[in-house]
Amino acid sequence: MFFVHCDRCHRTFRSGAFDGSDLDPEERIDRDAFYAAHAGCTLRRFEPTGRAMASGPWHEPMTERWLEVCDRDGLGVAIGSRKSIDEPLSWRIERMVLDEQVDVTLDRELFWDAVERSMQPVPVPQRQVSAWANHVDNHLRTLGPADWVILFDDTRCPDQSAGCLTLTARSPLESGLRSFGFAEDVVHRLASAFNDTEFPPVRITRRITLRPAAPNERRVQDRRQDGRLDSSEFLV
Repeated sequence: MFFVHCDRCHRTFRSGAFDGSDLDPEERIDRDAFYAAHAGCTLRRFEPTGRAMASGPWHEPMTERWLEVCDRDGLGVAIGSRKSIDEPLSWRIERMVLDEQVDVTLDRELFWDAVERSMQPVPVPQRQVSAWANHVDNHLRTLGPADWVILFDDTRCPDQSAGCLTLTARSPLESGLRSFGFAEDVVHRLASAFNDTEFPPVRITRRITLRPAAPNERRVQDRRQDGRLDSSEFLV
């Protein structure tokens, strides 16, 4: 997949394949019509970098999509949207950059479920476990991307994923249980929760913002140099 963009008319065409023979008949007609309409224009090709975000679930027709793309001059964002469910997705290219902020927090619901299972049939010491949960959340704020693992994306919230910690990152949480004043049998029961490699469960949230791309900004160093669409020649 790549995008052909007209600098003069500010129109963008999304192509599903590099080889035109792979296009379905309808897309081939749209492609030929785009080329004919912009025969005298400066066209350039933008290729996706692999980073993308959406305003909602990807399968929802009205969801706006943001795909980071690049050409010889740097980065941009291909923005796909539609005004009604009956019209096709339209695209435009903006000289913007996707900035991503990642927050990792304790998934409290799954955390308490795991704690209650490990404590059965003994009652959960609510106050002490709440203090421990706050400690886990504070510990998560000290970690970096190498300390957690993404397990799966949340289809209901495209900016969120379920995750867990690496063995090294979660070891201090297990070894520090006694500092919260738990009785010895409670310590052993809570420590058993760590037998599950996905404990403690975490929620990874990515917040995407757009900012203008600097003229010389390069996020993708290894770019394809052949066949680049940055001249006024007719594209084939």
